Amino acid sequence: MKSFTTYSLLALLFISFESESADSRNDFKPRKMKTNKEKAIAINKAVQSGDAESAAALVTENYIQHTPNVPDGKGGLRILVTKIKNKEIPAPKINNVRVFEDGEFVILHHDVNWPNRKAMFEIYRFENGLAAEHWSGIADHPETTVNGHSMVDGPTEVADKNLTQKNKEFAASCMQTVLINSQFDKLSEFYHPDIIQHNPFIDNTVPGLLKGVEELQKKGISIEIKKIFKVFGEGNFTLVCSEGKFAGKHTAFFDLFRIEDGVIVEHWDVLQEMPEKMAHENGFFKASLYKRIGGYDAIAGFVDLAFPRVSVHPQLQKYFIGHADNSKYRQRQLIIDKLVSTLEGPTIYLGRPLDAVHKGLNITAEEWNVFMQILTHAMDERGIAGDVKQDFVETFQNVFRSVTVESEMSK
Repeated sequence: MKSFTTYSLLALLFISFESESADSRNDFKPRKMKTNKEKAIAINKAVQSGDAESAAALVTENYIQHTPNVPDGKGGLRILVTKIKNKEIPAPKINNVRVFEDGEFVILHHDVNWPNRKAMFEIYRFENGLAAEHWSGIADHPETTVNGHSMVDGPTEVADKNLTQKNKEFAASCMQTVLINSQFDKLSEFYHPDIIQHNPFIDNTVPGLLKGVEELQKKGISIEIKKIFKVFGEGNFTLVCSEGKFAGKHTAFFDLFRIEDGVIVEHWDVLQEMPEKMAHENGFFKASLYKRIGGYDAIAGFVDLAFPRVSVHPQLQKYFIGHADNSKYRQRQLIIDKLVSTLEGPTIYLGRPLDAVHKGLNITAEEWNVFMQILTHAMDERGIAGDVKQDFVETFQNVFRSVTVESEMSK
């Protein structure tokens, strides 16, 4: 359904507009800008023109970068722009096609030439009038498309602002139902029969979409969207950012929908491979759970609070009877190492596979639920909250439950 290419440093950096003359771009006056939309566009203009100070003036000191090959912080932005100024990196040519706003976030949809044609999404998060965080996704634009549309053309005007939240929920439900749960038989509940398609490899209409998916399956190309990162929207436009795998490679998905009369009538997208190594520790969409929880000491503190309670609970203590002190210390360290490594921290788990450890213990789903209650209470006491808590709980449910509960292991 989608395609991506391996991107060089250039294809993952900040890029900006070519629509104005060099003189007007250099006449950069941040004091005249009032809206976050204007400031997001101005950052791009300053980057392209090599004006490091003007770009840096519009971001926070602890500016968080998610573009894989751009260093973190305001300093990383200065390094990038200085390289453009010194012509170490060529400036791209960008035409911004769409821009919309969702609270503290500004979303930009670009038509790019760098050096070949590309489509790109950029997202900025603002704090107190300054850009505090940045994400981007970029994909090659083929010369011809199956549907006759470019990856960026179509309506640009934001309408139906009173329906923003409803449309965001609808788009998220569509992604969850059709692409995460693979219920393609429910496409008609979300898509207009004559949907306009901008994915270059998929034809217009619902039958065209289904045919495109079928062709991919015949070629052995799989699409697995596992988790939605964030849904952004203003009025009739909604951007869903998610992650998963395409053709077996860890991939970021950017899907833009135009919703009209309660159904999706138009779709644009960008698909980008997510590299294993980045120039920062912030992740493609967000930092590793290891980092967000607080690192090794925070995980060890959580284990020391939660697992002694697990070992003395009336329904669970039978699994811990008869362990000598040395065995308990060893067990504690293995639990910490397994959690840290699973959450992308710098340890290696040297214990036995968890399915082998738990097989034959006949741990029940009810006992697992008791275990999770103890863990979630410990998370609350340790101050693990919000998205971090949600992701931590999902790690236990999605990763560890299947190798712990007997009924899950036998599937």
